[in-house]
Amino acid sequence: MKHVFVLLLIIPLLAVGQSKKQTAEKPTLVTPPFTEFVEGYEELNSFDEVLEKFAGRTVYIDLWATWCGPCVAEFAYKDGLHDVATKHDIDILYLSMDQDKDDQKWKDFIQKHKLTGYQMRANKALYKDIQAKFSQIYQGRKAFGIPYYIIAKDGEVMLKQAPRPSSGEVLYTELINYKN
Repeated sequence: MKHVFVLLLIIPLLAVGQSKKQTAEKPTLVTPPFTEFVEGYEELNSFDEVLEKFAGRTVYIDLWATWCGPCVAEFAYKDGLHDVATKHDIDILYLSMDQDKDDQKWKDFIQKHKLTGYQMRANKALYKDIQAKFSQIYQGRKAFGIPYYIIAKDGEVMLKQAPRPSSGEVLYTELINYKN
């Protein structure tokens, strides 16, 4: 009986490993809910490179960090967002702005909060590129803050400052409009 038990554990692990293979260009579609790290995310140095991973797709991008209270508060609304995204074949990318030293904290956080969708963490170069692309003038100087949400389609930013998940139907309508 021990041998059967071991086989039952190995077979699902092999199936999981095979389902997560990706092409070099974009993530493989997996039936939600799933959590998948974007292949090679550590090497992506520009936001354009991130968008290339989702070429041909509509993606809602959530820029967040484990230390950001407002970011974490928005996760309470993730289920409604995921329902709409699944129904309309829209990807969700959680792009963490956590530092390299907090890599394990970030991964543990994903598990603890059951964040499903595509996951990646920005390296220093990508973080700087995101700041340059999405900073705004605030009290006379350029500033970038999170949470920050983006809708992209076919590798292009369609909507900077997209609605937050807590905006519910306002966000869902925007997502569906960009999907069509």
